[in-house]
Amino acid sequence: MKQAKMLGKISFMVLGRSETFDDEMAKLLKELNVLEVAFGFEVGDDKILKRIKNSQFISVEKNKKAFETCKKYGILATGGIMMGFPEEGHKEVMRTYNFFKKYSDLINKQNLIMVF
Repeated sequence: MKQAKMLGKISFMVLGRSETFDDEMAKLLKELNVLEVAFGFEVGDDKILKRIKNSQFISVEKNKKAFETCKKYGILATGGIMMGFPEEGHKEVMRTYNFFKKYSDLINKQNLIMVF
């Protein structure tokens, strides 16, 4: 993009994974004029998150770090919110609500998905 003198003339939205998103990646994305990263945050409760993601690598803490890294570099974050899992009670729903509320200034779009 530098060679074609296109750097900064085109903006992008990309998909990201919170467990691999770090300062180095955010800095590069910012240089490429990436304005927004979409993550699969889903919920704010580790027990529910591990069940739906079926991964030992994902965690609410890593999701928080991804939000904080986006904020540091002025990149918007997008994430879906999922609620309604059979084992999800009021406590788990409130963790999800509070997680997304805390970072609402960084979220460009939120998609609420109700699980039946």
